Amino acid sequence: MNQPTEKRTGFLGTYFDRDAALQIARAAGVLAWVLLGMYVYTTLVSTGQFLFLLASGAISYAGTNIFDRLSIPTMQPSQLSPGVV
Repeated sequence: MNQPTEKRTGFLGTYFDRDAALQIARAAGVLAWVLLGMYVYTTLVSTGQFLFLLASGAISYAGTNIFDRLSIPTMQPSQLSPGVV
């Protein structure tokens, strides 16, 4: 039996360089963490602003129905969902 003498790495890329693909994947991973950090920061700032406005009386729930009362506090955490994805 003839066994090939070349070493197989398990990398299935035929038309591109393995090292370049790994560098792009590593850069994409770092960028994903940076973007997640930015989304966490903006969510925390937005939540802080909401709580400050709520405590100072600038936001009032007077005249709103139950759906509006539930949707107003959920706007800030929903800003985080694109960063998590």
